[in-house]
Amino acid sequence: MYQGEELGLEDVQDIPIEQMQDPWGIEFAPVFLGRDTCRTPMVWRKSQPNGGFSSANKTWLPISKQHLAHAALDEAEKPTSIYRQFSEFLKWRKSQPALVSANTVSAVEGDPNVIQFDRISETQTLRCTFDFDTLSASFEEI
Repeated sequence: MYQGEELGLEDVQDIPIEQMQDPWGIEFAPVFLGRDTCRTPMVWRKSQPNGGFSSANKTWLPISKQHLAHAALDEAEKPTSIYRQFSEFLKWRKSQPALVSANTVSAVEGDPNVIQFDRISETQTLRCTFDFDTLSASFEEI
């Protein structure tokens, strides 16, 4: 998991070149924006200056306006947010021996739109199915 994934944050695409810090991004923009797109400050509260990240007048990289809509502490308070869904998933995952302690995985099967495999532990076999048409995942104990 990378910072921001638990909030559904996307890489920032609108950092002005004059505010970029990454030498690669500065050199190759706009074709390649470098690593700054995923290094912007973490926003905590939409209502606070700099999203609650800093009380400074300016941050190293600019605060992303698109990220403010998903500020971490604000999202944690919403029952249906991506953060809450992700949190519930992580709690569930911790309770699955086949995901926590298994090193055995069956052969991957499926078709161009679906992949399926089993995670196997001493106490559980979990069938994992990922459907790229519906963008869904299912986990079935077998």
